[in-house]
Amino acid sequence: MPRSIDAAISEGTPTGDGGQLLPGQLATSRQSVDTSLPALPTAPPFLLTHHPNDFELATLDGRDVLIPGIRKQPLVGGIQGIRQTKKGLDDTIMRAKLEKEGWIFLPEDPPYRQVLQVQGGDLHLSIWENLVVYPGGAADIVFDRAGETRWRLSLVERGIVAPPREGVIAKLIKRYGRRVERLMDAAQTVPSAAGRVKAAEEMVGRLEDAERPRPLGATPDDVARLATENAKLRAQLEAAKAKISRAKPPEGSKRKTLLEAGAPEGDADTPLVGE
Repeated sequence: MPRSIDAAISEGTPTGDGGQLLPGQLATSRQSVDTSLPALPTAPPFLLTHHPNDFELATLDGRDVLIPGIRKQPLVGGIQGIRQTKKGLDDTIMRAKLEKEGWIFLPEDPPYRQVLQVQGGDLHLSIWENLVVYPGGAADIVFDRAGETRWRLSLVERGIVAPPREGVIAKLIKRYGRRVERLMDAAQTVPSAAGRVKAAEEMVGRLEDAERPRPLGATPDDVARLATENAKLRAQLEAAKAKISRAKPPEGSKRKTLLEAGAPEGDADTPLVGE
């Protein structure tokens, strides 16, 4: 079974182009603009959601596999019924509306969010979006596609998300089939479209042959595999905790690391994959 999480918050990891991946820190108070912080736009907190009709093709470890589609649901007062109250944001109406439409709110087990402090305030990211700081102060976000793909696949393997229904797969294949037809029509008048026809036809074949994810734990082999993955996942979480702890703010700072702020720590007694 692919690892449920391939990347957590990294500390001081070279990127190969002079940059370093930096760990996230949670800002607990607003301060004046600090030009030593990354000059990146802010982003609101969010939840990750999935709809049973949304699956997509991905490549993982050299093989094609269908993985759940994921959508970021921003948590902003005044949007989709989210209310700002004295105690904070109330997302009750938003949740009820989306759940009625079939959306699933994905659990943070293990945590999938981090918060970075940038010049304008807080930048809320997934743990697969890594901050890279280059010489001279320029900054960027680099996405860990493989790690996020493994996590998405694990959602089905752990039984959090149902496997794709045959009807959903058929609609996905049909969608690309229609694209092939449109491109073939276009190729009659636009020669450059001919190359895109072949690519679209290959996509149809890949979808038909792609691995269908399934829940694990039904056979003795699955049980042994899950035990191994649990050990790996706990080791990754412990390593991420250690890295975050070493990246504490200066003495007297009002900022706190994610762990100090009470983020979930992945307790060794907490069931993880299939337990």
